[in-house]
Amino acid sequence: MSTHAIQPGDDDLRSAVAVPTSGTAVLVTTRRGPRGPWSIIADVPTEGREPAGPPPGYLALTGIASCTIVTVAGVASRGRSPLLDMRVSFDVSPRAEGGFDIRQRTVLTADLSDTDYGRLSRAVGFCPIGKIFSKRAIAIDDRVELRGARTGAAPARAPAAGDPPVFLPGSASAQWLASTGEWREADGRRSLDQEGEVVVHVDCASESGRRRWGLLGGHTSAGWAPRPSAYAMAGLASSTLMTLRARADALGIDPTTLRVEVRSLSPVPSGGKRQSQEDAAVGEAKPVRWLREVTVEAASGAAATEAILSAMRLDPIYGHCMRGDLLAGEEIVVVTP
Repeated sequence: MSTHAIQPGDDDLRSAVAVPTSGTAVLVTTRRGPRGPWSIIADVPTEGREPAGPPPGYLALTGIASCTIVTVAGVASRGRSPLLDMRVSFDVSPRAEGGFDIRQRTVLTADLSDTDYGRLSRAVGFCPIGKIFSKRAIAIDDRVELRGARTGAAPARAPAAGDPPVFLPGSASAQWLASTGEWREADGRRSLDQEGEVVVHVDCASESGRRRWGLLGGHTSAGWAPRPSAYAMAGLASSTLMTLRARADALGIDPTTLRVEVRSLSPVPSGGKRQSQEDAAVGEAKPVRWLREVTVEAASGAAATEAILSAMRLDPIYGHCMRGDLLAGEEIVVVTP
């Protein structure tokens, strides 16, 4: 497969880079072309310490929620039924056998014709980020750069045994800020140029109590808020780093030197976001390709590239992408104003 050599500053650049920071937290820096950089913190609860950010899985849900909203808003703007409000929520509950059930609920406030309802309901299920986690519409190339042990380096120390949770019981609730949409005149008709911002509230329960965060995403010309793809890539990058950090001793790597980059290898569609939205409206799940690259220092002679690659494929977010099984259920509700 031949790929475009993406350099920082290119209009095609869509990436997230995760590095370890204080305690168990992970700092992710994301970019999309000239927009960004945006900094996002992911973390997991530990005894005696409050997490600095939501678990990685909630970053993925934020990406799906904000993508669903901007996609539907764009599709609706080209229909006959004005979209007045939109909310997307996820209920995350533990399964008795392990893992989590995640159910999506989308509420549209509009007086929809049958045609517009069909287009908008398909757009909900086939939005560009949601399809990655529910339609297996992605291929991920893995790469590892394993650097030699540093002279005099201290032995690697991994966090507590066991994989960190990428989800916790709780919810993520997103609302479209319709007033932030940006309109323009085109061919004598008013059209939605930027679909606006989405505010997401994450509410998680852990043994140390409830934790809440507010996140902002969406499409604006100013680029203050991360794009939906930035959150999805940040979720995968931070989860992968946590997965490898938990196995650092067994892998013979120094967890403090981990760097995980997730980058899109797919070109931007020739029709841009409008084409992506129209693909969603007709139920097309065109696949995308991402690169997941890990750079790390060896801490012992046990370090091996193949072992690191195998560990990367145990990452829970990666597993959901490959299986397309993140969501256990989806519901669409239309509220007539």
